[in-house]
Amino acid sequence: MLDGHVGLVADLALMAQAAGMAREQNRTFFVDDRYWNRGKWTDHFEDVRTLESGPEPGCLPPPPEELVACPRVARHWVRNTVVSSQTAKFHFGHEFFEEFEDPFSRQLNRQRPMFERAQDSFTQTIRPNTYNTELIKAARTEMASILSLSDSEPTSEAHRSTETSPPSMPSPYISVHIRRGDQTAKSWKYHTSYVPLENYVQAARDTWDRLYTNGLNVDASPVNPEPAQFPAAPIAYVASDAPETLREFFAAFPPETALFALGTSTKSELRALAPHHEYNQTVFVKEDEEERVRLTRGMVVDFAMMSGLWAGEGDVVPGAVVCTVRSNACKLSALGLGFDRAFGFDDGADYSTGSINEERKRWVEIDNQDQVVPIWTGFELYH
Repeated sequence: MLDGHVGLVADLALMAQAAGMAREQNRTFFVDDRYWNRGKWTDHFEDVRTLESGPEPGCLPPPPEELVACPRVARHWVRNTVVSSQTAKFHFGHEFFEEFEDPFSRQLNRQRPMFERAQDSFTQTIRPNTYNTELIKAARTEMASILSLSDSEPTSEAHRSTETSPPSMPSPYISVHIRRGDQTAKSWKYHTSYVPLENYVQAARDTWDRLYTNGLNVDASPVNPEPAQFPAAPIAYVASDAPETLREFFAAFPPETALFALGTSTKSELRALAPHHEYNQTVFVKEDEEERVRLTRGMVVDFAMMSGLWAGEGDVVPGAVVCTVRSNACKLSALGLGFDRAFGFDDGADYSTGSINEERKRWVEIDNQDQVVPIWTGFELYH
């Protein structure tokens, strides 16, 4: 149930696990958007019943009086159970982790089953509707034009299909997500404040140099061109809820740097989706419905561009993402990279310890900075 209490990607993260459990237990998965404050589910995403009909095609949602918010382990789970941001703590708490983590693995590897469950849900169940898909396509086409790539030219997407070997050519851009508003830093170092903007700037430079300039992907690929052919690096898509912070980030680089954001798009339909102020949930709920739908649509496009999810054949996708763990968009952006590539396990070495590979990682979290275990979790619980 979408109850309107949390951000868009926070809802999607919980939905991804619930949809995965429905698939695994051969149950029918429904989305109840009666209380959602972002329009209808189908204003943004495809109807889940057309994507996954469940064991009984044509099955209708249960009437409201049969919906119960009891814990997953109760008998009612086999009937009709509500999972929302307010009840998720009963379903996805300690017992959930005990059951669905990999108990025989260590550190990050323990999270792989939940990572892959969410990844499957974003492929099979949670997909943008036709209108949002066209907006995402427009953004990717413009990003490709910045990269001097045609839509039909191959990108790293073809090399992301396997998790067992590293890609043979680099992805064409990195993404940066700068969250402000009501999400302050999680680490004690920046407690009650934000991760400084200069940390994002430095991380973008370092990530580009580490992955592209200094050797991981330096080859003859058409997406690793001579400097004279391209604008200055780092080539990045930047998503942020804070327009002023976004402007400051752009100003930290030379004017010829290839940075792209919704608000700087040449396409009016994309510029119209850019936020006008920092995101705060208590402020968001007071906006009129048209504004809430607009902001949600912009977040769908931003999330697609920063994660690489929902990409089609030949679409440009990010080679890495720089972000902070307090953002659910940051957590889920790893899904588009794939488990092995996100955490640097894609070179055939032994990663049974589950420790992130700092040299090869593409999910670059700059708040906790890989110092808190678990380094990655697929969702957030609210109390």
